[in-house]
Amino acid sequence: MTTQDSNKLLLNLYLINIGANVIGSIIVGALNLLTPAEVFKLWRSYLLQEGWFLAVIIYPFIIIVGSTLQYIAQKPLKTYFDAQRSEKAENSKPLQRARRRLLILPPTLALLNLSVWTGLSLLDASGMVIAKLMPSLKAIPLYDYSWHTVYFTLFRGLMVGCLAAGLALLLVEAYSRRRLIPVFFPEGRLAAHRKVWRVSIRRRIQFLYLAGTVVPMIIFMGTLIYVESESKGSALSVAVFGRDLFIFTISLYLTFVFLSLWLNFLVGGSILKPIRDMIGIIRKVQSGDYTYRARVVSNDEIGVLGDGINKMTAGLVEGETLRHSYRLARDAQLSLLPASPPAVEGLDIAARSVYCEETGGDYYDFLQSPSSNGNQLSVVMGDACGLGISSALLMATCRGLVRQRAAVSGTPADIVTDVNQQLVCDVEESCQFMALFYLMFDLHTRTLEWVRAGHNPAIFCDPSTGTTELLRGSGMALGIDENWRYRQYFKENLTAGQTIVLGTDGLWESQNRQGEMFGRDPVFKILKQYPDIDANGILTACLFAHEKFRDGMPIEDDISIVVIKVTD
Repeated sequence: MTTQDSNKLLLNLYLINIGANVIGSIIVGALNLLTPAEVFKLWRSYLLQEGWFLAVIIYPFIIIVGSTLQYIAQKPLKTYFDAQRSEKAENSKPLQRARRRLLILPPTLALLNLSVWTGLSLLDASGMVIAKLMPSLKAIPLYDYSWHTVYFTLFRGLMVGCLAAGLALLLVEAYSRRRLIPVFFPEGRLAAHRKVWRVSIRRRIQFLYLAGTVVPMIIFMGTLIYVESESKGSALSVAVFGRDLFIFTISLYLTFVFLSLWLNFLVGGSILKPIRDMIGIIRKVQSGDYTYRARVVSNDEIGVLGDGINKMTAGLVEGETLRHSYRLARDAQLSLLPASPPAVEGLDIAARSVYCEETGGDYYDFLQSPSSNGNQLSVVMGDACGLGISSALLMATCRGLVRQRAAVSGTPADIVTDVNQQLVCDVEESCQFMALFYLMFDLHTRTLEWVRAGHNPAIFCDPSTGTTELLRGSGMALGIDENWRYRQYFKENLTAGQTIVLGTDGLWESQNRQGEMFGRDPVFKILKQYPDIDANGILTACLFAHEKFRDGMPIEDDISIVVIKVTD
């Protein structure tokens, strides 16, 4: 901001405050001149003839005194503008002082105006008392006034001060919201500043009520009391007195009707315009546009609401970015899973993973050794601890280690042991671990070998004997103890129809609305009830039974399931 612009902003503050004082004094002065009392008629004639020069002298004096006090009140604003050329101005102490002073500037100027007019009223009343006590002035009709006139003069000055203070408060606050606050608070958050001017919407409405009803009633009642005291013993006719009183009443009424309408538009605009802007922003957000921000220019309820909307939209932008990143991570993770089960002669295979979040820690893989001539197939199922990105990274790390080690000759126990030693180096400080089930088919020898590293046992079903068992085995989860040596277990004489089902704990531990776990019994029942269906049919039946069991309950953990059926 240029020096010319900053000076213009501060000059406008002076003009607004001066205008409020002039308007207030003109309103009360005009009403006093219309007051149906003889002394005010004499003063009216005097001012119209040769006493007008008093206004020429008094008003500049009031403006000078008021402007000097106003300069002191808003000096922190000027200090900041002067220091704005510094590169550190945005974080400087002048900025903090200027912000705090700007927030208390409206009531500060209002109190200064009230103090100035109170002081002038006391001086005026003191002068009238001195003039009344001087015998030489008693013969002059202009100075032949009662003590009630002295009291009424003091009352009149206080009314000018109240009107000037109220008008200055609202006008300066409206100007600050429009021109100054956007400069000092470009990001809003006015409510974060403590011990500053803070007026609720309810207080604004109460102030309008007082300005429109209580203040004119006080002026009217004070005038009536004064006129009644002055009219005792007066020779003024009832018709003339009634006419003058009627003119005063109509003038008072019209003055405050127009004044109240003006203040209502002023205060109503400061309430309704921000609300309309926020409604527009909410509609933009509903349509998916998060770029708009509410213009926060107050620290009342509307300002707090505007800050909340801005924080919400910023959070939505951040959330949308995060969701986009999650979608990319999900696509990347899904690309790590086999696109489809391998076609292996003698085996029918089906597999699927369902993540409860965008990414997860479950995975399965199919590995074939080039030296086995297609007679060997390794099926790997893993379940990383936790959910989300951290478990997905652990899953990707473990998958890479397993694939790298499985490319070298060795038994399943050797492979899992070596993978565990490598994984411990990566995760020992993070306290993460990975459950794994390594299953290897040798179709030439018709044998099945497996290693269980903390994973759920696989289900083995032999329809020829009608038996179903769990492929158990001892073994700690990967990433905990690098010295652990894993053991492998085996089955011989695989025959056609035998089925192996691998599943993560997200399947077995799912709960329904009654808090019951899905368990393995539904899978046992499917394997016994449908011994002739293929692997994909078994997989579909298991997932359907699981969904029916949940009855609409959300999935709380990743679910992976692999079905292998021996065909030859």
